[in-house]
Amino acid sequence: MSQIKSIRCTNCAAPLDLLGGGRVESITCKYCKSLLDLNDNNKVLTNFKNIKEKHKLPFEIGMKGKLKEVDYTIIGRVTYALTTYPHEEWTDFLLFPPLYGYAYLTYEEGHIIYSKRNRTFPNYTWSQTMQSSELHVDSKVYVPFDEYQAKIIYVEGELT
Repeated sequence: MSQIKSIRCTNCAAPLDLLGGGRVESITCKYCKSLLDLNDNNKVLTNFKNIKEKHKLPFEIGMKGKLKEVDYTIIGRVTYALTTYPHEEWTDFLLFPPLYGYAYLTYEEGHIIYSKRNRTFPNYTWSQTMQSSELHVDSKVYVPFDEYQAKIIYVEGELT
């Protein structure tokens, strides 16, 4: 029998809503901006309280929409920045549909990319990928294009 549990922020005791199903491993408190590890008794991993948003984004946590005939809810957000020049940033929004696998909506400078995990793609590291000129998966050919180093500069909502 399933058991309903309430989740509270271990930093500020605010109630937290969990929208994203059983694979969610972390959640950010919308009140104090603490990132909590759901696999380690809601331990506070870091805090984004003093991070100021540089730009407005067209999407936010909780928004709902339909892509490719699937109803999604935005449950999480990660913003990345290149560690080298030029300093570029992009944001991945984690999409959750109750009956389908998670997906991502990437937003960078007005451009949007929809992506979903391909479960048949081999689990290569990026360095292994860059050693090959072509990768053949499911009758498709993939060509490695570029490599870069990035860091996470902001996290919000739920993440798998």
